[in-house]
Amino acid sequence: MGIANFVSRRAAIDTWRCRIPTRIGCESLHLQVSLGTACPAAARRLAGILTHEGDEVFEAMALDGLSKEAARQWLEQVVRDDMARIERRKRAQSDSREAGYARLNAEEDRAMGHALRLLARDGVSAELGDEEKQELVSEGVPKAAFERVEAYLSQAAGEVLAPSMERKIQDGISAITGNALPSAHAFLDARTIYLRGRAAAYLNASQRRDPALADALKVAEALEQGGSEPHIPVTQKTEPAFDPAIAATAIRLTTKKMKFGRATEKTAYQIRNTAALLVEATEVTDIRRLQQSDIAVFSEGCPGFLQPIEKTPKKS
Repeated sequence: MGIANFVSRRAAIDTWRCRIPTRIGCESLHLQVSLGTACPAAARRLAGILTHEGDEVFEAMALDGLSKEAARQWLEQVVRDDMARIERRKRAQSDSREAGYARLNAEEDRAMGHALRLLARDGVSAELGDEEKQELVSEGVPKAAFERVEAYLSQAAGEVLAPSMERKIQDGISAITGNALPSAHAFLDARTIYLRGRAAAYLNASQRRDPALADALKVAEALEQGGSEPHIPVTQKTEPAFDPAIAATAIRLTTKKMKFGRATEKTAYQIRNTAALLVEATEVTDIRRLQQSDIAVFSEGCPGFLQPIEKTPKKS
């Protein structure tokens, strides 16, 4: 008979080890804690505490994921950011004279999209086995693309596990939830949503659609009939999830920095004051319409703008 339930002796030290309930969906199968003692009485006492508290921990783990609203906001942000990045890439590559360049890009986007989709569904250990290949074929992916999908699968799995990417996901979800450090399950939820959102953006881009063509055809038809150019309503765009005013952006930035202890009130004032001067000098109030030329005008009129903001000296 052992010292106590869930206790075993490892290298002369007692260890408490309990299976994690399957309802939690955790990647690990067991929760293990070294008791740091070889004394049977102390081990029994500590094991009893851990066994009691373990149930509370497991319940918290089962519930401690992202809320539906936070998940929705995070997904929208990821899809929006990746679609914007893909659009910038397409605009920069539109001058290429290489034959079939757009088609090749669409094929690469489709391969990346499917790789990200598999990672989102199966986790970072996802692989392109026979079952996954049959699935891709049923979705219209040619067998010739399997090698590209597999390469992107390996690449994306490595990227999402990189410390820099983990910090990016943590910062992104923290900004939405207001929690400086998301729980382990909230982070895993956020990572899955990140992969799923990127997959959607790439698969959407691979379809090579041109929404503006319909408006252009209406103009052509009207001109052919000898009429004036019809009024084409501007396509309604999804409102940004943030206030795009430069002043509001400065407030959000300083609030976040002060919340995490990365700025003092003096630094925050300097940032807000610089934003106000920028609006006054350029007459641009929307950060989305700010151009490099505006920054040049502002820096010439306000030389101090390019000087680093005074940092608070570190305490000895």
